[in-house]
Amino acid sequence: MVHSLLAITVPFALFSSYSTPHEFKLVNSVAQATRIFTSPSLLSLALTSGLPEDHIYILEGERDGYTSYDQLVSSARKNSIPRLPVRHAIKDTLAFLVFSSGTSGPPKGIYLFQLFIAEAWARHMQHF
Repeated sequence: MVHSLLAITVPFALFSSYSTPHEFKLVNSVAQATRIFTSPSLLSLALTSGLPEDHIYILEGERDGYTSYDQLVSSARKNSIPRLPVRHAIKDTLAFLVFSSGTSGPPKGIYLFQLFIAEAWARHMQHF
């Protein structure tokens, strides 16, 4: 899923599974998430986001009343939904947000841009 989001330049945020409900609400207000993909064990935390339940998805396994990631993929294949083309990013296109642990105050967002990822990948590939 991460690779797909990067390819179509849809920014995403990584939330800590150790967040308290207060920290999660703060982080979510910064990220302005419109969808949440969560593990079943963190569903109760995801529900504190204020998003409608049909905007919260289960990453692995299944949970009654929620759509799983596997169900989304199966539905897209079954309905022959075409893949989105790769969207070209410019250097300041946001790739994703990561948040600090918040041990010394509220969690702080760290913005990572597409250019950083491309440069890191290029440096990594030079070793092969």
